[in-house]
Amino acid sequence: MKHIIKTGLLFIAVLLLNSCSNDNPASDPKENLPEWDKSQTASLCFVSKLNGEALLTKEADEETIYTQLRTGSFQAILLDRCDVSYSGTPVYNPAVALAKKLNCVPVFARNQWNGTVCEGRGILLPHTLSRQDETEMAPGCYSKTVQAFLTSSRKEPMELTTVSFQSEAQVQKAGSPLLKHIRQGGIIVGTIKKELLPQLETWVKENGTLRLEVIESASSYRLFVLGSQRWVVRDSETKPSGSIQYIHLQIERLKK
Repeated sequence: MKHIIKTGLLFIAVLLLNSCSNDNPASDPKENLPEWDKSQTASLCFVSKLNGEALLTKEADEETIYTQLRTGSFQAILLDRCDVSYSGTPVYNPAVALAKKLNCVPVFARNQWNGTVCEGRGILLPHTLSRQDETEMAPGCYSKTVQAFLTSSRKEPMELTTVSFQSEAQVQKAGSPLLKHIRQGGIIVGTIKKELLPQLETWVKENGTLRLEVIESASSYRLFVLGSQRWVVRDSETKPSGSIQYIHLQIERLKK
């Protein structure tokens, strides 16, 4: 009789344990991360309207953006839709103009031509550029990779890639190039239309141990950070000013 009672109690305990485990959602992977090592952390600033529109519509906008950025200390500044206009003489490249004011080195990451305007992103680096690579992922979709550094000491190089997705075809065709960047140890910071985000999330799940961080916003585009599990966004802060959003990112590369 005692054996039956013990068996019954054990069975009930197992049921209760299973019930509790089903009621609790899976823990956040970030809960198991080591303590934040700021010596392995890059500070980036992403500047965008996040609506697919040009960042600067007139030269007066340069001063507004410069005022917001001049007191920051970043390993890279990414200027979304910082388009280059060839309609006049000289050619107007706002990334170059801002780089002069901020004492940075400018790099242009093209997307596509729209009449006399080359749409794309500007990358501002606080150091000389040793290498840059461009990859055509799909029509109207190019990635640009530059060598940046984790900290201002410039002892820890990092491969920084930026890209923008505006169609399902672009996300679909970008799979292999994205994996190549990630397997080379790089980090990808880009934008994507919000309706395409589920497609990107599905691709991430299908390709093993990748980490995708999405910065939420009320706009039609989302900012995302993609890399291996070694890369983690420790902090993000969005500072809106008018129609422009200044998103400060703290991205750590975990030690092996």
